[in-house]
Amino acid sequence: MKEFNLDAALNGEPVKLACGRKAYILYDLSRYPELLKHANRRPLNGLVMSDCEENDCYPASWLPDGKNSFDQDNVIGMWEEPKIRIEDLPKPFYPKMGEWFYYVNPLGVVKDTRASNYTGPLYGCFKTEKDAQKWLDFMKSMMVAR
Repeated sequence: MKEFNLDAALNGEPVKLACGRKAYILYDLSRYPELLKHANRRPLNGLVMSDCEENDCYPASWLPDGKNSFDQDNVIGMWEEPKIRIEDLPKPFYPKMGEWFYYVNPLGVVKDTRASNYTGPLYGCFKTEKDAQKWLDFMKSMMVAR
């Protein structure tokens, strides 16, 4: 992840927050001490992109080091687009009883045959180890470094 760069952020580059969201720092009130004194606010102000709708956002403010009153909105670096897109990932399937399949768990990719008519459908199953590994790589790329 690229380190937080205030000058780049003020020039329009998005930043990444601890919650994983993208945000834009629009202006710096510390350049206007009179406004900052009366506003009694954090000097950096901008918008956080919401997860709910594509073009939805909410206002936020930060200290010069990127800290916010809510830890999840702390700036942790500059935004980088994910290298893997969810649309490009293999689709999971529903294994039949006794059929080999792969799935992802906290330890990595696992091969299994425990599909049965009694357990109901299993979700997140993949036909190949390579397909499951692509999902694991995608999930790792979306995790936020703390």
